[in-house]
Amino acid sequence: MRRVCSRCGALSFARIDPCVIVAITDPDDRLLLARNVAWPEQRVSIIAGFIEAGESVEQAVYREVAEEVGSRSGRSAT
Repeated sequence: MRRVCSRCGALSFARIDPCVIVAITDPDDRLLLARNVAWPEQRVSIIAGFIEAGESVEQAVYREVAEEVGSRSGRSAT
């Protein structure tokens, strides 16, 4: 995708940032959600984030889970 300036012909390209949205469930099919103590009561979020340069999708998932809920998975993506 690109845009072309009608005045000078300059090109601009849309920024593309790869990301992940993660659904982590337990054996009872409950979904792990994130929570920030600064948020109002009852507000939660899904676990998601951007994939860093040189990082695999799996590594991004493990990092995001650790960052957002403070949990380390039993598997390592490194």
